[in-house]
Amino acid sequence: MTLLYSSGATGKSKGVISTHRNLIAMISGALSRRDEMEGGEKICLFIIPLFHVFGFFCTLSCIAAGSTIVVLPKFDLAEMLSAIQKYRVKSLPAYFGRFK
Repeated sequence: MTLLYSSGATGKSKGVISTHRNLIAMISGALSRRDEMEGGEKICLFIIPLFHVFGFFCTLSCIAAGSTIVVLPKFDLAEMLSAIQKYRVKSLPAYFGRFK
């Protein structure tokens, strides 16, 4: 079981409990999508914060898949593109939602 906290963007911060069953279901879903990737070593580039719930679950999924994880210290477009080419990245978890 995990206890993750919301940022409080829409109110007070709240603790959210995720059970072992939730974690296994999420990882299973991620692994089934990952199996569709082309052959070769699976290399993930992380430009998302690992303390965020999305980063946390992406980290677990990549570890469960036996992937290599490349982590950049901060987001920099030129550095990201260079890392994609240098490490031959196959996966780039990112959020492309609305920005205000």
